[in-house]
Amino acid sequence: MNGYEKIAYLKGLIEGSDFELEPKVKRAVDALLDTLSAIAEDLSKTNLRVDELDDSVEEVYGTMEVISHTIMETLNIDEHGHFYEDDDDELYDILCPNCGEVVVVDEDSFDEGSVVCFECGTLIDLDLDDDDDDDDDDDD
Repeated sequence: MNGYEKIAYLKGLIEGSDFELEPKVKRAVDALLDTLSAIAEDLSKTNLRVDELDDSVEEVYGTMEVISHTIMETLNIDEHGHFYEDDDDELYDILCPNCGEVVVVDEDSFDEGSVVCFECGTLIDLDLDDDDDDDDDDDD
């Protein structure tokens, strides 16, 4: 039996019995039963809201799993949190002109045109177009 059914049973039990209740006691019992009915109704509404929130949490959790998987895939992180090298990307070692530190770059970095040295923060230009070609044309 749920809360509503139990309260209805109690009301029927009291009303169907041969109890001779004094008017003050009857009002108190009626007030208690009304209070129990209100509590049961509030509890029912709360349970519905909890079910809605549970569905929302499951939806958010699923979305977080998708985002987490995308981030891990993008950053080349395995399920144990370890970085791995993507065999599809060719990596290049570049020396920082400021501090001499080796900076590892991939082909996407060349498309972006520059990379930042993690050691000293210098912006390293990755432009492969040499302006020297223009100078060679002047010699003709």
